[in-house]
Amino acid sequence: MTEFNLYNRISNGDLRPNLEEFKSESGLDSLESEFYSKTIKTSDESFESAISSFITEFHGFKKGDKIKLNFNEDEDDPKMTIERIPNPDEEELISIDIPPPIDRKTEVFHRIIKDEYNRIKASISKKLENSNDINDLKIYSLKNIQIAKKLAKDTHRLEKKLKKENLDDWENPNTLVLYSLKRHLIYSILKIQELIAPIIDIKTQSESDLEDELFDFYHSKMKSKSKIFRKDLDKRHLDKLYKEIGINPTIIEKKNFFLNKLKSQYKLIEESSKSKYGITKFEYDNKVLYQKELGKILDNYYTNLLITNSTETVTELKVKSDSLETISLKETNFFSKIEIELNTLKELIEISGTLLISENILKDLVSFLLILQSRKSLDLSENQWNDYLSDLLRAKQYYVSDQTRNGRSGSNNLFNFDSGELDISIRDLNNNGIIKTIIETFQLKSCGSNNKTVSNHINKLLNRYDTSGNKENFIVIFSKAVDFDKLWKNYVKYIDNLKIVDKNAIVLIEDNDFQKSDIRIAKNIIFRKNKELELYHLFVNMNEN
Repeated sequence: MTEFNLYNRISNGDLRPNLEEFKSESGLDSLESEFYSKTIKTSDESFESAISSFITEFHGFKKGDKIKLNFNEDEDDPKMTIERIPNPDEEELISIDIPPPIDRKTEVFHRIIKDEYNRIKASISKKLENSNDINDLKIYSLKNIQIAKKLAKDTHRLEKKLKKENLDDWENPNTLVLYSLKRHLIYSILKIQELIAPIIDIKTQSESDLEDELFDFYHSKMKSKSKIFRKDLDKRHLDKLYKEIGINPTIIEKKNFFLNKLKSQYKLIEESSKSKYGITKFEYDNKVLYQKELGKILDNYYTNLLITNSTETVTELKVKSDSLETISLKETNFFSKIEIELNTLKELIEISGTLLISENILKDLVSFLLILQSRKSLDLSENQWNDYLSDLLRAKQYYVSDQTRNGRSGSNNLFNFDSGELDISIRDLNNNGIIKTIIETFQLKSCGSNNKTVSNHINKLLNRYDTSGNKENFIVIFSKAVDFDKLWKNYVKYIDNLKIVDKNAIVLIEDNDFQKSDIRIAKNIIFRKNKELELYHLFVNMNEN
């Protein structure tokens, strides 16, 4: 037995809402008459049995409903029409999942669909009550679930066909009727599961699971749209708050502002928890938003303090484990970054005292770049990677010049500077501390024929910084491209075509000591005053994916 014959008529048969007959009032009168009235010959049936039969056959009767009787006056063919009149004093329950009817068509169809759902529920309960055969009950349940699913898919396809451009689906009578039918088919499946599953072993699904299976991942799409909408609202809210802080705020001003906002929000939530309405989702969401934003600011703040080796860092980090600052920092990967940094420095300190000053900068650079490459998830800036690399070189007793960060602007803002000096310069302690090697670093995502980033860095190194002609210099490129190999090939081609005075062709270095999947190495020989100078290109994959 199937419970969904009427729903099938609406989805696939003579009750499809888009049919021509339901565009007129007479067609809707006929529809309403089919479901909510009955005409009988008074000579064939008694009054009492006619009323009893009508109430049994026509579902949707509720306490307080009335029955209206109409008699014709034809003596040869006497008839009586029985019609259900809903209780005018009863307020219909409103479903938050289904919009209210927008016209008579949607009102009549929705009433029919809802009343049929009530009949289906009663029929399922009756089947459960009267059945003594577990196998029969299982077949009944699975059969009706599969029929309901097929009808839901059919209804969804018809709904998509009846969509109208520039008209919201809930303002289109036909699609609104089908939307209501889809919801009640879902409710029917859930009701079968609710009543039958505790007794027999059938697979149960949630409402969201059914929506995704039957309606082109409706639930997941709605959830995604909701996240996008929420993200947009959060962005607008944050933009408004940053305008309150003022133009070009310092990181200290931002930190204090969001810390105060978070404190106020916690106080508001505490007050709401004591009220009869409790904490609203809006209040909680704002707390999370302020917490995450403060976490980002503190992460940037403390990371920069640590990188610049500020003596304030230790004092600043002396916070209680349950403080708002610590809670907010836990929203970021700050503590995991610090743990990695401490472990790395500990290892380097332990070995640096036993090492001789290295004479193979290339080999050491490759080793250090592999360390940076393994830390690429830290998402540091170009200057921060430079400082990281400098610290690793110093730990192995290279004399790295502090000139790297001597070219700061006169700004009082600790974080508003960008060095105009060498990226990294290594000095020769045995020769009055003169610069013997320059390491120029930069990030790269693409490298076409019109690229200026690469040529600017190479010209800056060779023509501006290396005035005496070092035996070897290095270009370190942090690759941010998705296709690492493709960018490397484009880079090599670009360097080959780059016009540098007295430069030979680029040579790829593929020695076994340097073969690493995420590092590529090449070099140029440049002649300056009859002297061969080596320019190395070290390409490091720093794309997180």
